[in-house]
Amino acid sequence: MIKQIYSIVKIALFSILIFILHSCEEDFGEVIDNDASGKYQNGLFIVNEGLFSQGSGSLSFYSTEFSEMENDIFYFVNERPLGDVPQSIYMHDTLGYVVVNNSGKIEIISLNSAKSYGSILGLNSPRYLLPVSEDKAYVSSLYSDSLTVIDLNTNTIISYINISCSSEQMKKVGDKLYAANWSRLAAPSTENNKIAIVDIQHDSFDSYITVGIEPNSMVVDKNNNLWVLCSGGYDNVEKPCLMVINTSDNTVIKQIKFSKKNMSPTSLCINGAGDKLYFLNQDVFSLSINDTEIPSSPFLANDGHLFYSLGIDPQNEDVYISDAMDYQQNGEVFRYNKYGVFLDSERAGIIPGNFAFRTK
Repeated sequence: MIKQIYSIVKIALFSILIFILHSCEEDFGEVIDNDASGKYQNGLFIVNEGLFSQGSGSLSFYSTEFSEMENDIFYFVNERPLGDVPQSIYMHDTLGYVVVNNSGKIEIISLNSAKSYGSILGLNSPRYLLPVSEDKAYVSSLYSDSLTVIDLNTNTIISYINISCSSEQMKKVGDKLYAANWSRLAAPSTENNKIAIVDIQHDSFDSYITVGIEPNSMVVDKNNNLWVLCSGGYDNVEKPCLMVINTSDNTVIKQIKFSKKNMSPTSLCINGAGDKLYFLNQDVFSLSINDTEIPSSPFLANDGHLFYSLGIDPQNEDVYISDAMDYQQNGEVFRYNKYGVFLDSERAGIIPGNFAFRTK
């Protein structure tokens, strides 16, 4: 009987310990990064999605100083996996917010050392995080019809903004946030062809702008115009298009259509000067913000590779392209200069899907 009581007490104490540890991870207070001497300072982070439900996502860092790739840096530093399907990373001051989609969390790391300071838990299929002020950030969601509001001082969830649709990429212009409605998963009865506008000062939904079906990526140019790349739908409902929105009055001022319905353009990017666009459509294409037609010839041909994601260095306009290979093995990242000259290539993790450039 004494042994049974002793066992019960041990189990109870262990359960309490687990609860305390979990609570500390979920609500860890203000984060101050004291590591200013780390090695991840000149280059870019690469978020590798890994295989769905297998927890094989990872974080890589490519050093532009030494032209070298270092893989699995989160696991190496923290001795645990990053999570299931890391989607994106946003760099805020010296901290990196890694959004892990299928794990429903955001991992907060030091950009200098990749050391984890804890996780923001309880998120519904998060996709991207975007700070909208020094004190708060919004998180988009694939399955929820609301944006999640994060307090950046305590790194906790403080509220939600219902926009009645799912959300993907977000851009901030002035006191407005623009969220792309890429999927119908959160609102199956409505068409996924809009940009939701949110009033940042009041954390409230404002209105919609109608665009093409499946707006998957957005950039803001030097004139503060919002460019939206729409795929036309996974089932080729309509021709893909690029739409340009004047953010001063939220009107569509230009629409550039692709020539065929069966095209699937993705990964819209812009250079540091804000006057030149890049996107993927099997190959890499480029155009000026003054152009009125989709270029007929690619900037870079895929040469048999499976181009998956694209990133443009804001400082020197180097072009980074990931090849997902067979979606099972480690992918490859190719680097070209702004003239299309091949520079080098390195292996990253499984399905390299998002680039984040750490500039000086």
